[in-house]
Amino acid sequence: YDSTSDDSNFLNPPRGWDHTAPGHRTFETKEQPEYDSTDGEGDWSLWSVCSVTCGNGNQKRTRSCGYACTATESRTC
Repeated sequence: YDSTSDDSNFLNPPRGWDHTAPGHRTFETKEQPEYDSTDGEGDWSLWSVCSVTCGNGNQKRTRSCGYACTATESRTC
């Protein structure tokens, strides 16, 4: 790669390309669901059953966030 080379087509659109912006554009907006910034998330689910009956197992629970995500918490049981 030669950093001193000049690419004359870099900023030039292809011949016949309409580079003018359209006169009017419309955008569809969707209302965002209410988001509680104080708490921020939904309620936690119940803890899952322990993954083992003897020894160190894990339990998990989840809750949904305000932005279509899921939080997961785990603990040793």
